[in-house]
Formats: sequence, structure tokens, C-alpha cells
Amino acid sequence: MIFRVAMLSAAACSVSANAVELSENVRLDLGLGVVSDYRSNGVSQSRNNPSYQVEAVLSHSSGLFIGGSMQRADYGKYFDVYREDFYFAGYSHAFSEDVSLSAYLGRYEYRHDSAWDATEFYAWANIKKWTIGYIYDYEIDNHVPNLMGFNVGYNFSLPWEVQLVTTYGVMDLNSDFYTHAGHSRQRYNYYDAKFTRNLAGLEFSVDFTGSDLSKGECEYLYATDNVCSSTVTVGVKKHF
Repeated sequence: MIFRVAMLSAAACSVSANAVELSENVRLDLGLGVVSDYRSNGVSQSRNNPSYQVEAVLSHSSGLFIGGSMQRADYGKYFDVYREDFYFAGYSHAFSEDVSLSAYLGRYEYRHDSAWDATEFYAWANIKKWTIGYIYDYEIDNHVPNLMGFNVGYNFSLPWEVQLVTTYGVMDLNSDFYTHAGHSRQRYNYYDAKFTRNLAGLEFSVDFTGSDLSKGECEYLYATDNVCSSTVTVGVKKHF
């Protein structure tokens, strides 16, 4: 079982040229996209299949924000999961142009299979081009132990207006999972390198992502051994 660091973390405190200015202090950021595989913390949440993604963030100049996202999810034939809904509220504060701190509290809900429902706290600091994050998931309805994770990332500005965001993280599932040989552990590592470029009003992305979970560990956790290894995904998103 695993949950993702919310897709809207950056959007909550970013400035989008396409945002809807509702008033002098209130703005609405909307996003609609598709990806070839919905990956979270190195693991496919859509069984290596395409997923749609809808996002919305309402933010105030004080730093307060609320929002939500909806995306196609598929946890396999043993679970009646076809959609993931996420709602959150949080606060972001910029200490300077180079340093900011943000946090949210949110709730994941899965239609027709509430066993995966969970509450999530996520906090992250942006220091120049570095991002450091902490994630904690609890009130998980299938009663597995609470989950915790850390991640660190760096943002590169490349030629031709290409952005590269690299992330390395550790997820602590707080329960043993096993290899085919019977070896156990509770933590695994994941990595992500995402290239994005805006063109003709669309954001195009190429993402190299994966985890260090073996096929046996992946099968133990997700009832299949082909959703945890390294892969390349592509996507396109429209911001409104």
C-alpha cells in the first residue's frame, strides 16, 4: 500500500500565467491532463495503463489554499478501485524569494473500495532550487500501520526552456514485506527525474521513475510484480 505526494504541492504556491484571478487576493488554478502511467513514489497506481488527471487549487494571497484532484487508478482485479479522489487544505509562507515552507492536510477516497481511504499530512520546504519533504499517512481504512516518507529534490533549468525536477525518497511502510527468498524489510527507496516543457499552451512531460523494490517484494505488496520497476512515462497537461 502506498500513497503519493500530491500532484498539486507546487501549484499551491506557484504563479501560473493561466490562473483565473477571482479577486485581487484570490486565484484559481485548474489543470487537466493525461499520462501514459500514473506513478506515485515509484509505483504504478494505474497498473501501467494511461490515466486522466484533473486538478484544482483555490489560493489566497495570505498563503491559505484548498484544492483537490481526481485521477484514474487501478489496483488490480482483487480491488474495486477505478478512481482516486484527493481533497486538501493548507498554508504556504515565503520567507524570501529563495525560501518557503508549505504544508497541507488532505484526504484520499477511493470509490467502491474504501479500504484504501486515508488521511495525509505533507510538509515541504523550498530552499532555492532544493525541495525537502515529509509525508505521513494515517487513518487508513484497511487498518494497515501508518505510513511515513521523506524526499529531497532539485530543480534544474535546462536549455530550450526545459525544466528537470529530480527526486529521491524513502517510504517507510511500518510493516514487513518479503522477497521471494523470504528476506524482509519495511522501507524502500524511489527515484524520479521529470522533464517538462511548455509549448503551444500545453505542458509536455517525460518522466523516468521507479523504485528499488524487487519483483518478489512488489508482488507481496501489490499482487503483481510489474508495477514497481523503472519505467518512462509521458504526459501532457493544460493549465487554465
